[in-house]
Amino acid sequence: MRTSKNGFVPKTPPPPPPIRAATTIQQVVDALGTIINWSIEASSRLGYFAALYKRVTVAVGIAAYMLVDRNIMRLRGKLYRPAAGKALMIAAYGLLAAGVAFGLAQ
Repeated sequence: MRTSKNGFVPKTPPPPPPIRAATTIQQVVDALGTIINWSIEASSRLGYFAALYKRVTVAVGIAAYMLVDRNIMRLRGKLYRPAAGKALMIAAYGLLAAGVAFGLAQ
């Protein structure tokens, strides 16, 4: 059994709670918050990495919104017109029908 110089045996912290797989930035931030809260309760230094990663994740999410999402929302009226959507749908179904017809002919 390992002890320190003062005879104190550090207690092994309980494992962190299970975390689901994240698919959005908000889910990642929530999962990191769970790890940070656990590390505070367990007096674990693992929370330092989680806190840094959370800050970086939030910064990347804000940058992605500022650079990509905001521009797409501004241009969506030009890019996504109902007439263009119908034309693309007709073209897609036409290609699908041609593929099926020529695929069955062979």
